[in-house]
Amino acid sequence: MRANDLLQHAPAYQKWIDDLLVKYESSAKRVAAYGFQRLSQFFNPETLEVARCVEVDSVPKIPWQEFGLTVPKGMDIDFEGITFRNTYFLTRKEATQESLHFHEMVHVIQWQMLGNDLFPLVYVLEALKGSYQTNILEVIAREVAAFFVKAEEPFNTEFIIAAWIGHNLPRIFTQFIKGELCDGG
Repeated sequence: MRANDLLQHAPAYQKWIDDLLVKYESSAKRVAAYGFQRLSQFFNPETLEVARCVEVDSVPKIPWQEFGLTVPKGMDIDFEGITFRNTYFLTRKEATQESLHFHEMVHVIQWQMLGNDLFPLVYVLEALKGSYQTNILEVIAREVAAFFVKAEEPFNTEFIIAAWIGHNLPRIFTQFIKGELCDGG
């Protein structure tokens, strides 16, 4: 798949997200409503203020085929959580897991830092290049969440994510420009 083939589906993907978020807007809760003691120590108040969580029986699945893409390796399972912009969806049975909220909050920050156009592009490129497991945005979320679980003292989550994104983005763009990322779809 060429880059232009991938980019032509971006408007449809953005509309799909818009429609999804409108559909669940009345069900979205502020993260502070969960009363987690540690989350507020690891995120800036502004980040916690804008983030929203929606509890569902089954998290929404990206309709990859509608966007002309094959489902990336590892993305064909039922996830416990998924994030779109500042809103993340969690299964009701996992909604009490503070570490899962933390993981999805990492994605909220990634969306904020990369923006509504670049985040999905990087995510798809990484997923098509390898798999869900090797996707750098997922690797970052898993690693920082693992730090959170083990941390005895708070750390600046936003700073860590920015550093990791800054370290990896040049490589991703170089591979994209050379056409090395668009062969999986």
